[in-house]
Amino acid sequence: MKKIKVFLISVVACTTFGGSVYGEGIAKKIYAQLSNLIVLVNNEDTKMKPIIYNGSVYVPADPIAHALGASLEWEGNHKILHIKDKNYIPREFEQMVGEHESITKKLDDDLYLMNAWGQGLPERYYLLGKKNNTVVKMNLQESGPGHVTDYWVNSINGKRYLLVVYPVLKENHGPDDLHVYDTDYMQISLFMYDQGQIHKVDQFVTKELPNMQACRLYYDASSKDIFLYEVDIPGGTIRRTDVYTWDTWESKLRKKTTLMPVTESQ
Repeated sequence: MKKIKVFLISVVACTTFGGSVYGEGIAKKIYAQLSNLIVLVNNEDTKMKPIIYNGSVYVPADPIAHALGASLEWEGNHKILHIKDKNYIPREFEQMVGEHESITKKLDDDLYLMNAWGQGLPERYYLLGKKNNTVVKMNLQESGPGHVTDYWVNSINGKRYLLVVYPVLKENHGPDDLHVYDTDYMQISLFMYDQGQIHKVDQFVTKELPNMQACRLYYDASSKDIFLYEVDIPGGTIRRTDVYTWDTWESKLRKKTTLMPVTESQ
């Protein structure tokens, strides 16, 4: 089978006779052939029309990158095109990761979640952000009674907020003073993130869930509603109960309503 070299190009203008390739002040006249090759990304037809130049196939960078979940950034001053996959972590953030630590998720631009374990301590969670172009670490454990169980990031009026869910510790710890969490409750905290610092805006602890073994939470980012569920583990059913909401005008978390119990299959 003949091997074909494939290249990405950011901007292309060509015909079967001739054309030019442009890139921010750089222009070079070339003669290329418009190809009828089919370009598949993860077995999906991209409908792209590649060109062949000097025996190599060239395809547009933008649709290929986005089909693979990557992003493109053009650094005009230095004429550099950056292609970053969705799991890309900048080196300056990676350098903050020590032994028994790992970056688990990108929350937003220049904002990452990192967890740590071992050293005889329970699992801990941190935020990595930037302050004056320097990466800093913020301890989420200082703001909650236990490890982080869920989190969401929202931008409101140019400000970034984090909605963080923590489990609630029982008053009586387990053997050897191990942390034991009360699955009938959750603490929901609202933070504002700004320049490498997090500021607690509001928080509440959900009410006790009657006669159930665990509670779950679902956040609707569009309505800013927080749905609380009771989970009957042996029965495999979920019952919707209370609805809380994030009042973005006052930056407050408040109870919105109590739903009639609706039983759903798990």
